[in-house]
Amino acid sequence: MPVLELPISDTYVDDWGVWEGIRELAQNAKDAHEAGFPMSLTYDTAKKTLTFFNKGARMSRDMLLLGASGKRGDDRMIGQFGEGFKLAWLALLRKNKTITCDAGEESWTPTLGNSAVFNARLLKVRTRKVSYHGGVTCTVAPIHPDDWEVLKSRLLFLQPPSKDSQITVTAGRILTDEKEANKLYVKGILVGELPDDYTYGYDLVNVRLDRDRRLSDPWSLRTAIRTVLTDAVLQDSLSPETVFAMLSKTCGEALAFQNAWMIDAQLSQKLAGLFSQKNGENAIPVKGIGDSAEASACGLKGVVVSEAVMRAIQDTTGTLETRRTTSASSIKTQYSWDDLNAYEKATLRWAVMLVSKVHPALNLDRMQVVDFVGDKILGMHSLTGTISVARHVLMDRAETLATVVHEFTHDFDATHSVAFQSIAEKTFADIIVRMNQAGDA
Repeated sequence: MPVLELPISDTYVDDWGVWEGIRELAQNAKDAHEAGFPMSLTYDTAKKTLTFFNKGARMSRDMLLLGASGKRGDDRMIGQFGEGFKLAWLALLRKNKTITCDAGEESWTPTLGNSAVFNARLLKVRTRKVSYHGGVTCTVAPIHPDDWEVLKSRLLFLQPPSKDSQITVTAGRILTDEKEANKLYVKGILVGELPDDYTYGYDLVNVRLDRDRRLSDPWSLRTAIRTVLTDAVLQDSLSPETVFAMLSKTCGEALAFQNAWMIDAQLSQKLAGLFSQKNGENAIPVKGIGDSAEASACGLKGVVVSEAVMRAIQDTTGTLETRRTTSASSIKTQYSWDDLNAYEKATLRWAVMLVSKVHPALNLDRMQVVDFVGDKILGMHSLTGTISVARHVLMDRAETLATVVHEFTHDFDATHSVAFQSIAEKTFADIIVRMNQAGDA
């Protein structure tokens, strides 16, 4: 019976135990299942034997090489088996487990033994020819019944959650049973406790793990959980109210949204709708009491919310900065001609007359006198060409003329570009020239 020496020291991954070994075998079998080789996992109570089987799969001897993996698309290595199963053997052998692997036309029995070549204790594999039994089989013994119960609880495909305790979307599952709270699974296999006190448990499809199946990238975890929650709301499997409540408190889900670069537009609209329904259409989310006071001064209702809620809805509701500008320029009161006193009428007529001498397109019919919500807004130019001037401006002739010129210049340039400034300056220059010419005459 040929014995192959694999140059893997018996102390490699020395913190791995029985669970890590079974976990890797389960992961490889699950990957093969997803590649089209149906998996079964059975436990024989009498023999205390755990058996993995992938129907139709095969493993060739070169799979025993370090770095060889059926996950690289090599048709000779059908079944999605990689480095993990060799490390699984190592971990299980250290715990005095017996392993047999029928790889196809060859049976492998891994052991730990001394190597004369390497002068070290390492992983060895006894091989023998066998008839193909229709797939790849791997047995591990002894697995005691108590250990089997623990293993079952960590493999969701052995004890699937009830339909009422899970929400399934393309990117994974939300596990709503309280006993699963704050647990992370990847493809049905337990990774461990989540780091940030999550309300639910999660079984994710795509999240980065390191070789030891520990989280290697917290950002990818939060992104994956945010995606699962978003998809669940959009397919009406999870209520927006539930997500809004989670984002309003301190929990992992809130952190997942708080640190997001981008929030799905449809989800943002649903959550913003709840915010407006509760607080009114004039409500704006703010971070603290100071911002709330500033919002109030602009005619808005500043509602203090968590950073996660702020991040989730502000693309829809707008930020305080954007809403403040919009609200401040809103018209609170519009005055008719008879509402103005004699000085205000004379000032407005004088300013319009001066500008119209240079730009005949301006006339008194295009003007309106108003009070803006924001007392610092002097004038506005509407898309229809109407020019609004704040009533208090009319008490100062110079400021009235400057405001009329500024707003009328938007006829030519909607921005405040260099061209805008040039047009405004040219208007003032032409007014001065005409006034001087009238004086000379």
